[in-house]
Amino acid sequence: IKTGTGERFWYYLYNRGFTDVQRLIDRFNLLCCKVSCKGFEDKWKDRIIIPIIFNNELVSWTSRTIHSYNKLRYDTLSNKDSVKSIKYTLLDYDNIKKGGDVLFITEGPFDAMRITYECEDNGRIATCLYGLKYSEIQLNHITELSNIFNRVIILFDRNACQVANKLLEDLSFLPNLF
Repeated sequence: IKTGTGERFWYYLYNRGFTDVQRLIDRFNLLCCKVSCKGFEDKWKDRIIIPIIFNNELVSWTSRTIHSYNKLRYDTLSNKDSVKSIKYTLLDYDNIKKGGDVLFITEGPFDAMRITYECEDNGRIATCLYGLKYSEIQLNHITELSNIFNRVIILFDRNACQVANKLLEDLSFLPNLF
């Protein structure tokens, strides 16, 4: 997507600090929506599409606008149109199941992709909860996955301390949680 109508998406990712944009695109199977999609009005136009893969199946997607003026930064396929709600999943679940040294839990997909992009070669990988609200199913996934990591670290934005503390409390039984 580096040239032509996809160029603006490539530069958006590059300007977010991803110097090897193609590696990021390939690693997370990112797509872009350049034009309006039939039946969806302009809902996905000018958005980076982040596919949600769960047990090797595309179950939904979320998206990020490339425009700073768009107040709705993230938008997600409706539960009705999804195979599973994103709150049933964790970002990059199939790769996380391989285990590693550290599993980071973030709020959003770009934070998780950034950590994985920078640290995956060192056994550190990240996932996200797709926002500040999380489900019991997501907690169950984290609990299950914690057994194959040395440490699990909650890494939320500064303005989300209250939710991060609640998540710490909900997972306090995990011996490797930080």
